[in-house]
Amino acid sequence: MNGKISLLLLSLIFLTSTPGVCPLSFQEVHVKAGEMAVLHCPSYRGYSDGDAEVFWTSHTVDEMKLFNMSTSAEQRQMGVLVHGRILVILRASVNHQGNYSCSFRNSSRRSWISLKVYTAQSRESEQMNQLSRECYTEESCRLYCPEKNIPFNTLNITTSGITWHKEGGSSPKDGYFPSVKKEDSGIYTCTRSYLYDGQIYNMTSTVKLDVQPNKITEKAVIISPENKQVFEVDLGSTVVIDCKAVMMSDFDDLFWLSGSSFVDKDTSLPVFYNDTRVDSREEISMTTSLIFRKVSEDDLSKNYTCKLQSAYQTSFVTITLKQKDGKSYNACLMYYKSSTDQGLSEDDRKRLESEMKNRFGYSLCLYSPDVVPDRGEAVLHCIKQSQTVVLVPCSEDSGSGVDLLNSIQASLKKLQTHVVLIKTQTAGVLSRSSSSEALKLWKAADCVTWKGKSSMLPSSAFWKQLRYYLPPPQRAPRALI
Repeated sequence: MNGKISLLLLSLIFLTSTPGVCPLSFQEVHVKAGEMAVLHCPSYRGYSDGDAEVFWTSHTVDEMKLFNMSTSAEQRQMGVLVHGRILVILRASVNHQGNYSCSFRNSSRRSWISLKVYTAQSRESEQMNQLSRECYTEESCRLYCPEKNIPFNTLNITTSGITWHKEGGSSPKDGYFPSVKKEDSGIYTCTRSYLYDGQIYNMTSTVKLDVQPNKITEKAVIISPENKQVFEVDLGSTVVIDCKAVMMSDFDDLFWLSGSSFVDKDTSLPVFYNDTRVDSREEISMTTSLIFRKVSEDDLSKNYTCKLQSAYQTSFVTITLKQKDGKSYNACLMYYKSSTDQGLSEDDRKRLESEMKNRFGYSLCLYSPDVVPDRGEAVLHCIKQSQTVVLVPCSEDSGSGVDLLNSIQASLKKLQTHVVLIKTQTAGVLSRSSSSEALKLWKAADCVTWKGKSSMLPSSAFWKQLRYYLPPPQRAPRALI
């Protein structure tokens, strides 16, 4: 400490004894030997970064002025870069230790900086650069590595990353603890690396982390249900869903939301809730029951949220309802090669799929034309997951043929799946050589005729008839043009 006071007194004596110089400010910079040092010349009223040239002077050995010539051979040899109010020493050594002054052109006032270069054994100077960080157990904690204000682009310096290190312990990735513990307390060292002219230069800082016990050792929490849980229900049935939570005080509250609206306690409503609270020596628990008198299709389309409102935090879980044994798709779109129908062209098929999905909002299970009939599992899966099967004839060079109709006939009958058959104006009648299963399927299906270009319009008779035979789409259709 006495050495620090002596250095300050000597600097002040030097400043006051220098004729014609009006001292502006004095500061100290401590840097570890072998690392980068950055000196900043303070700005003051009447001068800004672009107004006047800054003169730097080193008072270490011989007085030497360092102008804005960062590429000069002399400066490069010393490892010194200058840009306006910033002087960078790439790799500081004891030879760089001493006083530096800076002044603006046409000004007699100077700012003084004392550079102290310390070794790894000099703990006192290292502690002067040390930062402090306080965090609490079981909470997230981030350590910040100080960064100097360096004009990287102008000086052709690029950053090369940050590394963290702790003596006798593991280092956090990027200085971040998802859940900090008491044993994480200690001294952490961060090293910023910079690349200049093919060489790596470092700047090291230390951070003292002090982990304190959490101010809130216990928290109110929702025990059940799980967030994003899906409950399978039957339409028209009565359903009760309990939300259970552990509370911290009598002022904590637990309630249900439907979308962004509060669910009421009025028992005469189709959907309402009631709650019960149990107080004991160990804890306060609460159960809030969401009650559906008769589950409707409208209930299946909503999100329901159980929200815990506490003095210390707010938490919630959101659940949805799903109909039991529900179908995943509106329609299973299957192509087959017809011997009596020219079928839809490839462009017409693409247009049909696009309009059904994108304009009218139908969800489709597509059975590709190149899937052969003996792949029965793929066919059966598509049928089981769909409310309706739509059969589409295609050209003779693709499709699975009439055998496809034979292979799915039994499955359609067993599952009682509705069938819609699309045909063209050139369609004929199945020949007598066709199987009885195919003939039955042809006669039982609802037929819709594709008339080429005229059927492409969303307002055409084709689309009106097809939509009549299909179930309601899973999403709302776009407005017709």
